[in-house]
Amino acid sequence: MRIARLTPQNIRACVAINHLDDPPPTLFIWGMFKAPNAVQIRVSIDEIQPDVWRRLVLPVHWNLEQLHLGIQAAFNWWNYHLYEFLIGGLRYGEVAILTEGATDDDPRVFDQTEVRLLDFKQDAVFRE
Repeated sequence: MRIARLTPQNIRACVAINHLDDPPPTLFIWGMFKAPNAVQIRVSIDEIQPDVWRRLVLPVHWNLEQLHLGIQAAFNWWNYHLYEFLIGGLRYGEVAILTEGATDDDPRVFDQTEVRLLDFKQDAVFRE
């Protein structure tokens, strides 16, 4: 029996925004279609076999803090660890906690509540 340690470093989330790229059939009125209001996210745990993952459909207006809580709920976790999201080389998280004791040479931390899921491109990959 293999027991895996689940840490923030081995959780990966892939964001895929569901776009309505294909035009609707001609019998529908164009005004019926609105911009996408949800994203589909696949969250998987790295370095564990068999693969453990969840597919989430979340509102596009959710920020990264809400995404973190959604991931915690999907895996039935208790939200006991500190976390940050690494996206495109940038750090997002709780600024006050992640910058405590930081120096000027440390990378800047952006506020997790100021970026929404809609702000990411389709198929963006990031680590929590």
